[in-house]
Amino acid sequence: ARGNQQEIGAWVRKFFLNLVVLITALTSLTGLVEFLSWVMSGVPAASFSAGNLAVVIVSGVIWYYHWRVSETEGHPSQPAQTLRRWYVYVLSAISLIWTASGLVQIVQSAVISLPVWSDVPVQSGFWSTASRFSIPQVILGIPVWYFHWFRMAKGDFASVLRQVYFYLLAISGGAIAALTASTVLVFQVLVWIFGAASGIAHFQFLSWVIPVILVGTGIWGYHLRLVREEAAMVEEKKESAQRVYYYLMAFLGLGTSITGFIILIGILLDLIIHAAGTPLVIAPGWWREQLALCMALLIVGLPIWLYYWKGVLKRVRAGSMPEWRALSRRIFLYFVVGASIVALAAISVNVLYQLISSILQTSFGMETLRNSKWSLQGIVVAAPLLWYYWQILRSDQQRGTEEVIAKKDVTLVAGDSGRELVKALSTRLGYPIRFLVRLGDSRESGSGLPPVDVDSLASEIQATSGDSIMLVADRGEIIVIPYQHE
Repeated sequence: ARGNQQEIGAWVRKFFLNLVVLITALTSLTGLVEFLSWVMSGVPAASFSAGNLAVVIVSGVIWYYHWRVSETEGHPSQPAQTLRRWYVYVLSAISLIWTASGLVQIVQSAVISLPVWSDVPVQSGFWSTASRFSIPQVILGIPVWYFHWFRMAKGDFASVLRQVYFYLLAISGGAIAALTASTVLVFQVLVWIFGAASGIAHFQFLSWVIPVILVGTGIWGYHLRLVREEAAMVEEKKESAQRVYYYLMAFLGLGTSITGFIILIGILLDLIIHAAGTPLVIAPGWWREQLALCMALLIVGLPIWLYYWKGVLKRVRAGSMPEWRALSRRIFLYFVVGASIVALAAISVNVLYQLISSILQTSFGMETLRNSKWSLQGIVVAAPLLWYYWQILRSDQQRGTEEVIAKKDVTLVAGDSGRELVKALSTRLGYPIRFLVRLGDSRESGSGLPPVDVDSLASEIQATSGDSIMLVADRGEIIVIPYQHE
Protein backbone atom coordinates (compact mmCIF):
# COMPACT_ATOMS: atom_id res chain seq x y z
CA ALA A 1 0.00 0.00 0.00
CA ARG A 2 2.95 2.36 0.48
CA GLY A 3 2.68 5.12 -2.13
CA ASN A 4 -0.15 3.35 -3.96
CA GLN A 5 -3.24 5.58 -3.72
CA GLN A 6 -5.45 3.02 -5.43
CA GLU A 7 -4.56 0.39 -2.84
CA ILE A 8 -4.85 2.87 0.02
CA GLY A 9 -8.34 3.90 -1.09
CA ALA A 10 -9.58 0.34 -1.71
CA TRP A 11 -12.80 -0.25 0.19
CA VAL A 12 -11.75 -3.69 1.49
CA ARG A 13 -8.60 -2.22 3.06
CA LYS A 14 -10.53 0.61 4.69
CA PHE A 15 -13.22 -1.80 5.82
CA PHE A 16 -10.57 -3.91 7.53
CA LEU A 17 -8.89 -0.92 9.21
CA ASN A 18 -12.10 0.70 10.46
CA LEU A 19 -13.55 -2.60 11.63
CA VAL A 20 -10.39 -3.31 13.63
CA VAL A 21 -10.26 0.15 15.25
CA LEU A 22 -13.97 0.03 16.07
CA ILE A 23 -13.85 -3.39 17.74
CA THR A 24 -10.60 -2.73 19.63
CA ALA A 25 -11.82 0.69 20.78
CA LEU A 26 -15.02 -0.76 22.24
CA THR A 27 -13.14 -3.70 23.76
CA SER A 28 -10.48 -1.56 25.41
CA LEU A 29 -12.99 1.02 26.70
CA THR A 30 -15.22 -1.66 28.22
CA GLY A 31 -12.27 -3.32 29.89
CA LEU A 32 -10.92 0.02 31.10
CA VAL A 33 -14.25 0.85 32.75
CA GLU A 34 -14.11 -2.44 34.64
CA PHE A 35 -10.49 -1.82 35.61
CA LEU A 36 -11.19 1.70 36.91
CA SER A 37 -14.22 0.38 38.77
CA TRP A 38 -11.94 -2.15 40.47
CA VAL A 39 -9.50 0.65 41.38
CA MET A 40 -12.35 2.70 42.88
CA SER A 41 -13.40 -0.35 44.90
CA GLY A 42 -10.11 -0.11 46.78
CA VAL A 43 -8.01 -2.44 44.59
CA PRO A 44 -9.15 -5.65 46.34
CA ALA A 45 -6.66 -8.35 45.42
CA ALA A 46 -9.31 -11.07 45.49
CA SER A 47 -11.24 -9.53 42.57
CA PHE A 48 -8.27 -8.46 40.43
CA SER A 49 -8.56 -9.70 36.82
CA ALA A 50 -5.23 -10.01 35.06
CA GLY A 51 -7.03 -11.17 31.93
CA ASN A 52 -9.14 -8.00 31.81
CA LEU A 53 -6.07 -5.78 32.15
CA ALA A 54 -4.30 -7.76 29.43
CA VAL A 55 -7.28 -7.24 27.11
CA VAL A 56 -7.17 -3.49 27.75
CA ILE A 57 -3.44 -3.25 26.96
CA VAL A 58 -3.43 -5.48 23.87
CA SER A 59 -6.62 -4.03 22.33
CA GLY A 60 -5.38 -0.51 23.08
CA VAL A 61 -2.10 -1.10 21.29
CA ILE A 62 -3.89 -2.68 18.29
CA TRP A 63 -6.32 0.26 18.15
CA TYR A 64 -3.59 2.88 18.23
CA TYR A 65 -1.48 1.20 15.54
CA HIS A 66 -4.33 0.69 13.06
CA TRP A 67 -5.86 4.08 13.78
CA ARG A 68 -2.51 5.76 13.09
CA VAL A 69 -2.05 3.81 9.87
CA SER A 70 -5.55 4.76 8.71
CA GLU A 71 -5.15 8.46 9.48
CA THR A 72 -1.61 8.68 8.08
CA GLU A 73 -2.66 7.13 4.77
CA GLY A 74 -5.63 9.42 4.37
CA HIS A 75 -8.94 8.59 2.72
CA PRO A 76 -8.60 9.20 -1.02
CA SER A 77 -11.79 7.42 -2.17
CA GLN A 78 -15.48 7.82 -1.41
CA PRO A 79 -15.80 4.31 0.15
CA ALA A 80 -12.80 5.08 2.36
CA GLN A 81 -14.41 8.29 3.62
CA THR A 82 -17.74 6.56 4.23
CA LEU A 83 -16.19 3.71 6.23
CA ARG A 84 -14.19 6.16 8.33
CA ARG A 85 -17.40 8.09 9.05
CA TRP A 86 -19.06 4.92 10.31
CA TYR A 87 -16.26 4.46 12.84
CA VAL A 88 -16.26 8.12 13.89
CA TYR A 89 -20.01 8.50 14.39
CA VAL A 90 -20.53 5.11 16.04
CA LEU A 91 -17.83 5.95 18.61
CA SER A 92 -19.23 9.47 19.02
CA ALA A 93 -22.71 8.08 19.64
CA ILE A 94 -21.61 5.40 22.09
CA SER A 95 -19.38 7.74 24.09
CA LEU A 96 -22.16 10.35 24.24
CA ILE A 97 -24.62 7.77 25.58
CA TRP A 98 -22.01 6.57 28.09
CA THR A 99 -21.39 10.08 29.33
CA ALA A 100 -25.08 11.00 29.58
CA SER A 101 -26.15 7.81 31.37
CA GLY A 102 -23.13 8.00 33.69
CA LEU A 103 -23.92 11.59 34.70
CA VAL A 104 -27.55 10.70 35.45
CA GLN A 105 -26.53 7.67 37.52
CA ILE A 106 -23.97 9.66 39.52
CA VAL A 107 -26.50 12.37 40.40
CA GLN A 108 -29.15 9.79 41.26
CA SER A 109 -26.79 7.91 43.57
CA ALA A 110 -25.75 11.17 45.23
CA VAL A 111 -29.34 12.29 45.84
CA ILE A 112 -30.53 8.88 47.07
CA SER A 113 -27.67 8.77 49.56
CA LEU A 114 -28.68 12.09 51.17
CA PRO A 115 -29.93 11.78 54.78
CA VAL A 116 -33.36 13.27 53.96
CA TRP A 117 -35.26 10.10 53.14
CA SER A 118 -36.22 9.43 56.73
CA ASP A 119 -39.11 7.13 55.96
CA VAL A 120 -37.21 4.97 53.47
CA PRO A 121 -36.45 1.60 55.11
CA VAL A 122 -33.44 0.71 52.95
CA GLN A 123 -30.85 3.28 51.89
CA SER A 124 -27.87 2.73 49.64
CA GLY A 125 -24.69 4.75 49.99
CA PHE A 126 -23.23 6.85 47.22
CA TRP A 127 -20.21 4.59 46.69
CA SER A 128 -22.34 1.75 45.34
CA THR A 129 -21.56 -0.59 42.46
CA ALA A 130 -23.57 1.63 40.11
CA SER A 131 -21.50 4.70 41.05
CA ARG A 132 -18.21 2.85 40.66
CA PHE A 133 -19.20 2.01 37.09
CA SER A 134 -20.78 5.38 36.27
CA ILE A 135 -17.79 7.51 37.26
CA PRO A 136 -15.37 5.67 34.89
CA GLN A 137 -18.01 5.94 32.15
CA VAL A 138 -17.96 9.72 32.47
CA ILE A 139 -14.18 9.91 32.90
CA LEU A 140 -13.66 7.94 29.68
CA GLY A 141 -16.77 9.01 27.78
CA ILE A 142 -16.03 12.76 27.74
CA PRO A 143 -12.52 12.58 26.20
CA VAL A 144 -13.53 9.83 23.76
CA TRP A 145 -16.53 11.86 22.58
CA TYR A 146 -14.47 15.04 22.40
CA PHE A 147 -11.74 13.35 20.37
CA HIS A 148 -14.05 11.74 17.82
CA TRP A 149 -16.58 14.57 17.60
CA PHE A 150 -14.37 17.67 17.72
CA ARG A 151 -11.24 16.24 16.09
CA MET A 152 -12.12 13.40 13.74
CA ALA A 153 -15.57 14.64 12.67
CA LYS A 154 -14.53 18.29 12.37
CA GLY A 155 -15.76 19.98 9.19
CA ASP A 156 -17.66 16.93 7.93
CA PHE A 157 -20.75 19.00 7.12
CA ALA A 158 -21.87 17.16 3.98
CA SER A 159 -22.01 13.70 5.56
CA VAL A 160 -25.32 11.81 5.59
CA LEU A 161 -24.18 9.82 8.63
CA ARG A 162 -23.61 13.11 10.44
CA GLN A 163 -27.27 13.99 9.87
CA VAL A 164 -28.29 10.53 11.12
CA TYR A 165 -26.23 11.12 14.25
CA PHE A 166 -27.80 14.55 14.69
CA TYR A 167 -31.46 13.67 14.19
CA LEU A 168 -31.85 10.01 15.13
CA LEU A 169 -29.59 10.04 18.17
CA ALA A 170 -28.70 13.44 19.58
CA ILE A 171 -31.72 15.62 18.81
CA SER A 172 -34.50 13.03 18.89
CA GLY A 173 -32.84 11.03 21.68
CA GLY A 174 -32.28 14.08 23.85
CA ALA A 175 -35.80 15.35 23.19
CA ILE A 176 -37.41 11.96 23.95
CA ALA A 177 -35.41 11.59 27.18
CA ALA A 178 -36.30 15.12 28.34
CA LEU A 179 -39.98 14.73 27.36
CA THR A 180 -40.27 11.36 29.10
CA ALA A 181 -38.69 12.67 32.28
CA SER A 182 -40.84 15.82 32.15
CA THR A 183 -43.97 13.69 31.81
CA VAL A 184 -42.94 11.57 34.79
CA LEU A 185 -42.24 14.75 36.79
CA VAL A 186 -45.67 16.24 36.10
CA PHE A 187 -47.35 12.86 36.67
CA GLN A 188 -45.73 12.27 40.05
CA VAL A 189 -46.47 15.82 41.20
CA LEU A 190 -50.14 15.46 40.21
CA VAL A 191 -50.32 12.07 41.96
CA TRP A 192 -49.10 13.78 45.12
CA ILE A 193 -51.55 16.69 44.67
CA PHE A 194 -54.49 14.32 44.16
CA GLY A 195 -53.55 12.48 47.35
CA ALA A 196 -52.66 9.16 45.73
CA ALA A 197 -49.21 9.23 47.37
CA SER A 198 -47.67 10.78 50.46
CA GLY A 199 -44.42 10.90 52.34
CA ILE A 200 -40.93 12.03 51.44
CA ALA A 201 -40.13 8.70 49.76
CA HIS A 202 -42.53 9.58 46.94
CA PHE A 203 -40.17 12.31 45.75
CA GLN A 204 -37.23 9.99 45.20
CA PHE A 205 -38.15 10.10 41.52
CA LEU A 206 -36.56 13.57 41.44
CA SER A 207 -33.15 11.93 41.83
CA TRP A 208 -33.25 10.71 38.22
CA VAL A 209 -35.96 12.84 36.60
CA ILE A 210 -34.20 16.19 37.10
CA PRO A 211 -30.78 15.05 35.79
CA VAL A 212 -32.42 13.33 32.79
CA ILE A 213 -34.25 16.56 31.94
CA LEU A 214 -31.07 18.62 32.28
CA VAL A 215 -28.82 16.20 30.38
CA GLY A 216 -31.41 15.48 27.66
CA THR A 217 -32.15 19.17 27.17
CA GLY A 218 -28.45 19.96 27.05
CA ILE A 219 -27.78 17.32 24.38
CA TRP A 220 -30.85 18.39 22.40
CA GLY A 221 -30.07 22.11 22.59
CA TYR A 222 -26.38 21.81 21.76
CA HIS A 223 -26.86 19.61 18.70
CA LEU A 224 -29.85 21.64 17.50
CA ARG A 225 -27.76 24.83 17.60
CA LEU A 226 -24.96 23.03 15.78
CA VAL A 227 -27.35 21.77 13.08
CA ARG A 228 -28.57 25.30 12.43
CA GLU A 229 -25.05 26.69 12.27
CA GLU A 230 -23.91 24.01 9.83
CA ALA A 231 -27.04 24.37 7.74
CA ALA A 232 -26.28 28.08 7.37
CA MET A 233 -22.81 27.17 6.04
CA VAL A 234 -24.28 24.77 3.50
CA GLU A 235 -27.16 26.82 2.08
CA GLU A 236 -28.95 24.01 0.28
CA LYS A 237 -29.23 22.02 3.55
CA LYS A 238 -30.63 24.87 5.62
CA GLU A 239 -34.31 24.41 4.79
CA SER A 240 -34.09 20.62 4.86
CA ALA A 241 -32.49 20.53 8.32
CA GLN A 242 -35.08 22.86 9.81
CA ARG A 243 -37.94 20.98 8.13
CA VAL A 244 -36.84 17.60 9.51
CA TYR A 245 -36.59 19.06 13.00
CA TYR A 246 -40.09 20.59 12.88
CA TYR A 247 -41.76 17.37 11.71
CA LEU A 248 -39.79 15.28 14.21
CA MET A 249 -40.85 17.43 17.17
CA ALA A 250 -44.44 17.65 15.90
CA PHE A 251 -44.54 13.85 15.74
CA LEU A 252 -43.24 13.49 19.31
CA GLY A 253 -45.76 16.01 20.61
CA LEU A 254 -48.60 14.37 18.67
CA GLY A 255 -47.78 10.89 19.95
CA THR A 256 -47.63 12.11 23.55
CA SER A 257 -50.92 14.01 23.20
CA ILE A 258 -52.72 11.04 21.61
CA THR A 259 -51.70 8.81 24.51
CA GLY A 260 -53.03 11.39 26.98
CA PHE A 261 -56.38 11.68 25.18
CA ILE A 262 -56.80 7.90 25.03
CA ILE A 263 -56.26 7.61 28.79
CA LEU A 264 -58.66 10.51 29.44
CA ILE A 265 -61.44 8.90 27.39
CA GLY A 266 -60.78 5.62 29.19
CA ILE A 267 -61.34 7.33 32.54
CA LEU A 268 -64.67 8.76 31.35
CA LEU A 269 -65.82 5.36 30.06
CA ASP A 270 -64.79 3.69 33.33
CA LEU A 271 -66.83 6.27 35.26
CA ILE A 272 -69.86 5.58 33.06
CA ILE A 273 -69.50 1.83 33.49
CA HIS A 274 -68.99 2.17 37.24
CA ALA A 275 -71.97 4.52 37.57
CA ALA A 276 -74.18 2.00 35.74
CA GLY A 277 -73.51 -0.57 38.43
CA THR A 278 -71.25 -2.86 36.43
CA PRO A 279 -68.68 -4.32 38.86
CA LEU A 280 -65.13 -3.19 38.22
CA VAL A 281 -62.10 -4.69 39.94
CA ILE A 282 -60.54 -1.39 40.90
CA ALA A 283 -59.05 0.10 44.04
CA PRO A 284 -60.56 3.13 45.79
CA GLY A 285 -59.37 6.37 44.20
CA TRP A 286 -58.32 4.49 41.05
CA TRP A 287 -58.96 7.55 38.90
CA ARG A 288 -56.31 9.71 40.59
CA GLU A 289 -53.22 8.11 39.07
CA GLN A 290 -54.85 7.71 35.65
CA LEU A 291 -56.01 11.33 35.64
CA ALA A 292 -52.56 12.47 36.74
CA LEU A 293 -50.96 10.45 33.92
CA CYS A 294 -53.26 11.76 31.18
CA MET A 295 -52.88 15.36 32.42
CA ALA A 296 -49.09 14.99 32.48
CA LEU A 297 -49.05 13.68 28.91
CA LEU A 298 -51.32 16.45 27.69
CA ILE A 299 -49.50 19.21 29.59
CA VAL A 300 -46.18 18.13 28.07
CA GLY A 301 -47.23 16.89 24.64
CA LEU A 302 -50.00 19.23 23.52
CA PRO A 303 -48.02 22.51 23.67
CA ILE A 304 -45.13 20.87 21.79
CA TRP A 305 -47.40 19.62 19.02
CA LEU A 306 -49.26 22.94 18.75
CA TYR A 307 -46.06 24.98 18.61
CA TYR A 308 -44.23 22.88 16.03
CA TRP A 309 -47.29 22.07 13.92
CA LYS A 310 -48.05 25.79 13.77
CA GLY A 311 -44.49 26.22 12.48
CA VAL A 312 -45.09 23.49 9.89
CA LEU A 313 -48.28 25.19 8.66
CA LYS A 314 -46.47 28.51 8.45
CA ARG A 315 -43.71 26.93 6.35
CA VAL A 316 -46.28 25.34 4.02
CA ARG A 317 -48.17 28.60 3.52
CA ALA A 318 -44.95 30.45 2.72
CA GLY A 319 -43.41 27.60 0.73
CA SER A 320 -43.86 26.12 -2.71
CA MET A 321 -43.64 22.74 -4.45
CA PRO A 322 -40.29 21.67 -2.88
CA GLU A 323 -41.79 22.25 0.58
CA TRP A 324 -44.91 20.22 -0.23
CA ARG A 325 -42.87 17.46 -1.89
CA ALA A 326 -40.34 17.24 0.96
CA LEU A 327 -39.56 13.66 2.01
CA SER A 328 -39.90 14.48 5.72
CA ARG A 329 -43.41 15.86 5.10
CA ARG A 330 -44.48 12.85 3.03
CA ILE A 331 -43.15 10.41 5.67
CA PHE A 332 -44.94 12.27 8.49
CA LEU A 333 -48.30 12.50 6.71
CA TYR A 334 -48.33 8.96 5.35
CA PHE A 335 -47.20 7.47 8.66
CA VAL A 336 -49.94 9.26 10.64
CA VAL A 337 -52.63 8.49 8.06
CA GLY A 338 -51.49 4.87 7.66
CA ALA A 339 -51.29 4.27 11.41
CA SER A 340 -54.77 5.78 11.87
CA ILE A 341 -56.25 3.55 9.17
CA VAL A 342 -54.66 0.41 10.61
CA ALA A 343 -55.82 1.34 14.13
CA LEU A 344 -59.39 2.05 12.98
CA ALA A 345 -59.52 -1.21 11.02
CA ALA A 346 -58.40 -3.25 14.04
CA ILE A 347 -60.73 -1.32 16.33
CA SER A 348 -63.72 -1.79 14.02
CA VAL A 349 -63.20 -5.55 13.98
CA ASN A 350 -63.36 -5.72 17.78
CA VAL A 351 -66.37 -3.39 18.04
CA LEU A 352 -68.33 -5.39 15.45
CA TYR A 353 -67.36 -8.62 17.17
CA GLN A 354 -68.61 -7.37 20.53
CA LEU A 355 -71.88 -6.08 19.01
CA ILE A 356 -72.63 -9.28 17.07
CA SER A 357 -71.64 -11.46 20.04
CA SER A 358 -73.90 -9.48 22.39
CA ILE A 359 -76.85 -9.63 19.98
CA LEU A 360 -76.51 -13.38 19.47
CA GLN A 361 -76.26 -13.97 23.22
CA THR A 362 -79.04 -11.44 23.94
CA SER A 363 -76.77 -9.81 26.52
CA PHE A 364 -76.38 -6.38 25.01
CA GLY A 365 -75.66 -3.83 27.74
CA MET A 366 -72.92 -2.28 29.85
CA GLU A 367 -70.87 -5.46 29.63
CA THR A 368 -70.59 -4.89 25.88
CA LEU A 369 -69.44 -1.34 26.53
CA ARG A 370 -66.90 -2.62 29.03
CA ASN A 371 -65.47 -5.15 26.54
CA SER A 372 -65.32 -2.47 23.84
CA LYS A 373 -63.79 0.21 26.05
CA TRP A 374 -60.31 0.23 24.52
CA SER A 375 -61.74 0.16 21.02
CA LEU A 376 -64.00 3.13 21.72
CA GLN A 377 -61.05 5.04 23.16
CA GLY A 378 -59.15 4.44 19.95
CA ILE A 379 -62.07 5.42 17.69
CA VAL A 380 -62.62 8.75 19.43
CA VAL A 381 -58.96 9.67 18.93
CA ALA A 382 -58.06 7.99 15.63
CA ALA A 383 -61.13 9.08 13.62
CA PRO A 384 -60.63 12.87 13.90
CA LEU A 385 -56.88 12.41 13.53
CA LEU A 386 -57.39 10.49 10.29
CA TRP A 387 -59.89 13.03 8.96
CA TYR A 388 -57.62 16.01 9.67
CA TYR A 389 -54.44 14.61 8.18
CA TRP A 390 -56.30 12.97 5.30
CA GLN A 391 -57.57 16.42 4.28
CA ILE A 392 -54.01 17.76 4.35
CA LEU A 393 -52.73 14.80 2.34
CA ARG A 394 -55.44 15.18 -0.30
CA SER A 395 -54.73 18.90 -0.52
CA ASP A 396 -51.06 18.16 -1.19
CA GLN A 397 -52.00 15.60 -3.84
CA GLN A 398 -54.24 18.12 -5.59
CA ARG A 399 -51.27 20.48 -5.78
CA GLY A 400 -49.45 17.80 -7.75
CA THR A 401 -47.03 16.60 -5.08
CA GLU A 402 -47.50 12.96 -6.12
CA GLU A 403 -46.70 13.59 -9.77
CA VAL A 404 -43.38 12.18 -10.93
CA ILE A 405 -40.92 14.92 -11.87
CA ALA A 406 -38.49 14.24 -14.67
CA LYS A 407 -35.33 15.36 -12.91
CA LYS A 408 -32.46 16.51 -15.05
CA ASP A 409 -28.81 17.12 -14.33
CA VAL A 410 -28.73 20.92 -14.67
CA THR A 411 -25.57 23.01 -14.21
CA LEU A 412 -25.39 26.80 -14.28
CA VAL A 413 -22.08 28.46 -15.16
CA ALA A 414 -22.11 32.13 -14.15
CA GLY A 415 -20.49 34.72 -11.91
CA ASP A 416 -21.23 35.14 -8.21
CA SER A 417 -24.50 36.88 -9.09
CA GLY A 418 -25.87 33.53 -10.30
CA ARG A 419 -26.53 32.24 -6.78
CA GLU A 420 -29.97 33.86 -6.58
CA LEU A 421 -30.92 32.42 -9.98
CA VAL A 422 -29.85 28.95 -8.80
CA LYS A 423 -32.09 29.24 -5.75
CA ALA A 424 -35.10 30.52 -7.74
CA LEU A 425 -34.66 27.96 -10.50
CA SER A 426 -34.28 25.06 -8.05
CA THR A 427 -37.50 26.14 -6.35
CA ARG A 428 -39.32 26.35 -9.68
CA LEU A 429 -38.04 22.99 -10.98
CA GLY A 430 -38.54 21.17 -7.69
CA TYR A 431 -35.01 19.74 -7.51
CA PRO A 432 -31.53 21.19 -6.90
CA ILE A 433 -29.24 22.31 -9.71
CA ARG A 434 -25.45 22.57 -9.70
CA PHE A 435 -23.72 25.97 -9.71
CA LEU A 436 -20.22 26.59 -11.09
CA VAL A 437 -18.65 30.00 -10.46
CA ARG A 438 -17.12 31.47 -13.56
CA LEU A 439 -13.62 32.82 -12.93
CA GLY A 440 -11.72 35.55 -14.71
CA ASP A 441 -13.30 38.25 -16.90
CA SER A 442 -17.03 37.47 -16.97
CA ARG A 443 -18.91 38.55 -20.08
CA GLU A 444 -22.28 38.88 -18.35
CA SER A 445 -24.10 42.07 -19.20
CA GLY A 446 -24.33 44.88 -16.68
CA SER A 447 -23.36 44.30 -13.09
CA GLY A 448 -24.64 40.74 -13.01
CA LEU A 449 -26.87 38.26 -14.78
CA PRO A 450 -29.25 39.47 -17.49
CA PRO A 451 -32.94 39.72 -16.53
CA VAL A 452 -34.24 36.16 -16.47
CA ASP A 453 -37.83 34.87 -16.66
CA VAL A 454 -37.46 31.92 -14.29
CA ASP A 455 -40.74 30.27 -15.41
CA SER A 456 -39.79 30.45 -19.08
CA LEU A 457 -36.27 29.17 -18.41
CA ALA A 458 -37.64 26.26 -16.34
CA SER A 459 -40.09 25.37 -19.11
CA GLU A 460 -37.28 25.44 -21.66
CA ILE A 461 -35.17 23.14 -19.50
CA GLN A 462 -38.00 20.63 -19.12
CA ALA A 463 -38.73 20.74 -22.85
CA THR A 464 -35.08 20.34 -23.89
CA SER A 465 -34.14 16.84 -25.01
CA GLY A 466 -31.58 15.00 -22.93
CA ASP A 467 -31.10 14.58 -19.19
CA SER A 468 -27.92 16.69 -18.86
CA ILE A 469 -28.14 20.44 -19.49
CA MET A 470 -25.56 23.21 -19.15
CA LEU A 471 -26.76 26.79 -18.61
CA VAL A 472 -24.14 29.38 -19.54
CA ALA A 473 -24.51 33.09 -18.80
CA ASP A 474 -22.84 34.78 -21.76
CA ARG A 475 -23.19 38.13 -23.54
CA GLY A 476 -26.35 39.16 -21.74
CA GLU A 477 -28.28 35.92 -22.12
CA ILE A 478 -28.64 32.41 -20.71
CA ILE A 479 -27.64 29.78 -23.24
CA VAL A 480 -29.23 26.33 -22.75
CA ILE A 481 -26.88 23.58 -23.95
CA PRO A 482 -27.97 19.90 -23.78
CA TYR A 483 -25.14 17.39 -23.67
CA GLN A 484 -24.36 13.77 -22.87
CA HIS A 485 -21.49 12.01 -21.15
CA GLU A 486 -19.18 9.85 -23.23
